[in-house]
Amino acid sequence: MCTVVEITGDFDRNGAFYASPWYVYRAPEAKLSRPLSGEYAVHIYDEAGKRLAVTYFDVADNYRSFGSAPSETADRKIPIHLFVKFAPQAAKIVIFRGNEEIYSRNVSKEPPEARFTGLRENQTISGRTSITWEASGSATGELYYRLWYCPNDTESYILAYDTEKNFHETDLTDYPGTNCGYFKLYATDGVRTAEVISPLINKQFKAPEIITSQKEIPVVKAAAGISLYTRIFDAQDGQMKGNNVRWTLEGEEVASTNVLRTQPNQLAPGTYTFICTATNSAGLSTQKEFTFKVIGASGNCESPDIPL
Repeated sequence: MCTVVEITGDFDRNGAFYASPWYVYRAPEAKLSRPLSGEYAVHIYDEAGKRLAVTYFDVADNYRSFGSAPSETADRKIPIHLFVKFAPQAAKIVIFRGNEEIYSRNVSKEPPEARFTGLRENQTISGRTSITWEASGSATGELYYRLWYCPNDTESYILAYDTEKNFHETDLTDYPGTNCGYFKLYATDGVRTAEVISPLINKQFKAPEIITSQKEIPVVKAAAGISLYTRIFDAQDGQMKGNNVRWTLEGEEVASTNVLRTQPNQLAPGTYTFICTATNSAGLSTQKEFTFKVIGASGNCESPDIPL
């Protein structure tokens, strides 16, 4: 792990640079941008003007347009996104093109101070939720925030990106449930960044969703058999395909995967209703019925495959 500064912004067609808010945080060294022998460079200086680090980079010619009909000179941008090793004693960050300084940003001595408000330890969160916080410490008064929902220490979902508001309203219904989750906040004054963790929260676990459905009853030949591929998604477990998906027919299990397949001539002519049951790691289940009409081999219908 190392301390990085995440540098983002856009160059215009004339080479001017428009910076976004930057953030400083701990990250794996593998996240550092690979140094390139380009004409551009990020220089980091201390308070005495000593250069602490330099990282060269290229600006790729990947113009992107904003608006429906940009002119030849307006609203044409080249974005950059760099992860540069950050020195704690840094006082200034400068971007050069060759020997020309094209952008500089001072680094404050201390990061902002921030804290979540309105959240209680072990509070249960559900549905539409408003997350609020307080922050201070910027010399200019401008602070920017990123907010994540973390159901555990290995997963995170970005909720707000570079917002200037000190609150965020979101609907957490479709996010994974948790018994020990939290919100994470980055508060930056443009470089120095405070990382804040909320009190632990609970969120109700969500049952799986069987996305595949039938609009009508398929008619299949007994000689062909039934083939049905179901798409099942769970907020906790992602796509479900393993033996946590079970099929039953009249109470008897006939398959333990997301695919229902019967052998040719296994079913006599008639109407059959299979029940698909998906159970996630939280123990919550969802069921859906799928009905088929089986006809004799002399029928005129082909055996359908219902795709994902």
